[in-house]
Amino acid sequence: MQSCPYVNCIGQLAERESGHCTACDQDLVWCLCGTANRVLARFCRQCRSRLRTPHEWRLPKGDPSASNFLALSVPFAPTVTEWRRIDLPGELRAQFVYGHRHLFFPVRNEGVLVYRERDLQPVARVPSRSGHIQALALTDEFLLVAGTGGIEAVPLDQVLGRTAPTVRILLGTPLVQGRGPALVVLESPQIACAVTESAVHGIPLQAGEPAFETPRIGQGGALLVRAGEGLVVVEESGDVWGLQARTGARLWHEHIKNTVRIRAGVAAWQDRVYFIDSDGTLVMVHAGRGVHLPTSHLFGDANGLACNEQYVFVTGSRGLDRCIPAGPYAAPMTGHVMVTPPLVTRGTVFAVTGQGELLYTDALAQGERHRLINGVTDTPSTSPVLAGKRIYIGSERGEVVAYDLDTAGGAAV
Repeated sequence: MQSCPYVNCIGQLAERESGHCTACDQDLVWCLCGTANRVLARFCRQCRSRLRTPHEWRLPKGDPSASNFLALSVPFAPTVTEWRRIDLPGELRAQFVYGHRHLFFPVRNEGVLVYRERDLQPVARVPSRSGHIQALALTDEFLLVAGTGGIEAVPLDQVLGRTAPTVRILLGTPLVQGRGPALVVLESPQIACAVTESAVHGIPLQAGEPAFETPRIGQGGALLVRAGEGLVVVEESGDVWGLQARTGARLWHEHIKNTVRIRAGVAAWQDRVYFIDSDGTLVMVHAGRGVHLPTSHLFGDANGLACNEQYVFVTGSRGLDRCIPAGPYAAPMTGHVMVTPPLVTRGTVFAVTGQGELLYTDALAQGERHRLINGVTDTPSTSPVLAGKRIYIGSERGEVVAYDLDTAGGAAV
């Protein structure tokens, strides 16, 4: 084992790990103790030369890769300015999505309204035959609409071609209630996976593929997420279990001591799955082995979470917090109350405050570097959505605000 190159190594994690430059994804190598040394971002020399803000940095000593990268702790967020706002003709109570250069808004009593992203102009309307819409998902060929009456698939070439769509009913049973991924789409072959009151369903979108229906273990609300090579179901009753993504075969089952706070949602990075239990504790589950690990982090009244390779970000009544799951403490990034999950991109965290303001901050910096900008004028109802070089947020009554992102100087979005 090689010795750690950092001068102030704590001597507990003298292993090396590969990764990528925060800005350009160039391959880098560093010691796992870097986080403990408060090295919060890592950039190659080319990206370092483009940084325009004050910074602190350390060069690892005795490291053969020292000529290739620097380890930095710097603000690295874009400039955000309001571009346009619109009012939808109804309430926006479910998460909208972006794909194929269009935004798809699930509007109450209207169905799905489709807007062109480049100029925010309406181009199509898809009536919902599945009642009140709970979730949307996009594939290369279909718009999937999940509602209180089931799940339907609508061909995108018909939607964007402005011809009358031919709707295919995939499932006649509503999804269970829960915030977070209620509808997961697998690729190659494409399978729509969803959780109902009684089972996890896998419905093929292409002919010739088998469907599956795996009975649930627990009761109440549930969350479904793709993690690693399989699916993980997190149930309100405290039952957490994994299944094979293609066949629905159950692989493992864990029961945690508390129930799960379903409204906080679920987040996953590779084979790690994170959720909040009823005590407000962040729980981590390994999707491949089914081993769960309650962390030392308590988040009280959490309303949402998201994650990246290194951190978990939690929103709630105490604001936006960031933590290293296996670390000793959580770092508050802002104290503004938040009611929806955050959006984590490569270098920035976006969130909406309870007052409707858009908050954004460097995902790797301290909380005092956050910024606020005016947003929706009533209760926010959705997480921010990244569409190209713009960020979108929405409110319950159907107000949508779009922001331009200025990434000059190498700022990572």
